[in-house]
Amino acid sequence: MKEHKTPEDLITLIQISDLHIRNGRLYRQLNSIEVTNKLINQISEGGIYDYCILTGDLVDPCSSDNYVELLPVLTKLQSFCKNVCVTAGNHDNLQLMKQILPEDILFPPFVADIGGRYIASVNAIYESENPRFPENEMSILKNKLIKPKPVTIFSHHHVKQ
Repeated sequence: MKEHKTPEDLITLIQISDLHIRNGRLYRQLNSIEVTNKLINQISEGGIYDYCILTGDLVDPCSSDNYVELLPVLTKLQSFCKNVCVTAGNHDNLQLMKQILPEDILFPPFVADIGGRYIASVNAIYESENPRFPENEMSILKNKLIKPKPVTIFSHHHVKQ
């Protein structure tokens, strides 16, 4: 692994997946709001982060009420994360997310050139047994990833066994 030479080379990044927020109901015998808030409070003790990437299944089931329930979580994340990016999972609806979530949330295809590497996110489409990445998002990523350097791509993508 390459050593960072200066503090300016360092970025801080959090990746969180599968919150499964549901308005007032348990998810697998857990209160997802309570568990998520405990997690977010622990993470916030680490200081200010450059990026927080939420990789899908933000809510379950997909509903306007559940996305509204997610808003305080996003507000808390934005209090200590400079950039918050979300990708849709198989329990999410991208159009509904874009209608309800704050405008300053970053949606895929998202690419950040952070010096020695790229970080990117892309949605997955779940229309059948074989999830896939949208061609338009992959084309945008290809056009933005122009310099030859490492790239880390974040997504919510189930692998069939």
